[in-house]
Amino acid sequence: LRSFDQLQLEYLLKKSIRRLQLSYECLSTEPSLHFLLKLEQLRYLKISFIHNIIELDSFAIMLINTMCDIINLLFKLKRIDMYEVIVFVADSKMFSSQHILLTNGLTLFGLCFVSLVGDCLCFGRPLSIYTVPNIYLRSLTDNLTHGLISVFATSFLFGWTQRSLLIIAFLAGCFIDIDHFIEVHSLSLNRVLNSQRQDRPFLHNSLFLLTITFVAYGFEYFLCRNQHSYYSIIFFLGWSTHHLRDAQRRGLTLLPLGETSPIYHYLPIMCFVLVTMKLTHMFVFNTQSVSSVTLSIV
Repeated sequence: LRSFDQLQLEYLLKKSIRRLQLSYECLSTEPSLHFLLKLEQLRYLKISFIHNIIELDSFAIMLINTMCDIINLLFKLKRIDMYEVIVFVADSKMFSSQHILLTNGLTLFGLCFVSLVGDCLCFGRPLSIYTVPNIYLRSLTDNLTHGLISVFATSFLFGWTQRSLLIIAFLAGCFIDIDHFIEVHSLSLNRVLNSQRQDRPFLHNSLFLLTITFVAYGFEYFLCRNQHSYYSIIFFLGWSTHHLRDAQRRGLTLLPLGETSPIYHYLPIMCFVLVTMKLTHMFVFNTQSVSSVTLSIV
């Protein structure tokens, strides 16, 4: 039969081992001061047990003498786990790059496809296969095309997972045409379509909305610095894609500076701006390294 001291020793050592196993989940790359203090206390416990307890069996002695080996093994396993995490993250980034390129390419293709189909249905160009005969349905199709282009542009930058951003993008691409109703002081679509006004409404002034975008981005940057807020960027994508698509008929309105000539090939400009914004977002604002990611995971 084991003595009471031996049983108490085994209990304390097993309890210490269990605490070390639990604290293993919280270890960082370097041992913390708190962990080193616990280690010194454990070593002092070992010395006190060796000097105060005379009758120790081989099992108790083995438990005492292997405590340092267990601690060193925990640190080694932790470093191995971190190395595997780093390798896994690097490999996953390598293998997911092809998927990201494919998704972005399909998104740009979808943007161009929706835009061309909308132009064919509404204006009969670049292909006059079929044009919507009803003027009201044609206006609805035109506005729906603006909203879908804004959705594809937003998803190209931020992905398809954030549904709320895509809904906001759709509304940002569609609401620009509300200034037509404001100009005629009526909610009648018939009155808007039969309006004889030649000047562009105020929400179709690109310089005016660009100024509002910079002001909104400034407020968003200083008030929501610790949060990921992209509403000003989504607002910019909504109205800019809307204006570029309308520019193929009347050009861009930059009052009080004037107006530009019609921009017939607006899709290459739109794609170039989106790719530039995507690269800027990836290489300038996304500065978190793989090491910091692994540390946050561990």
